[in-house]
Amino acid sequence: MRKERRKCDLAMTHQNAKSEELEALYRDFGERMKNSFKDCQAYILTANFEMIKKIQLKTAERMIVYNGNLESRLVRYNLY
Repeated sequence: MRKERRKCDLAMTHQNAKSEELEALYRDFGERMKNSFKDCQAYILTANFEMIKKIQLKTAERMIVYNGNLESRLVRYNLY
C-alpha cells in the first residue's frame, strides 16, 4: 500500500507541478544524464511531449507506446 501511494503521489505531483518547475526538472535531468552517464543509453517514458524538448539532448529513437489508455513516448538517448 505504501509503495502504491508513493507512485500515485508522484503522478499527482507531476500533473500539478507548475510548468516552470517541471521544465527545470527535465532540464536538470538532461544535464545530469549528460554529465554522469557518458557512453550509456538512457530511456525516458513520458506522456508530456513538450517536456521531452526540455531535456536538451538529441533523441536517438522515439517510440509511441500506451500506458493504459494514455498515449506516451519512450525516448532513447545515446549519451556521449
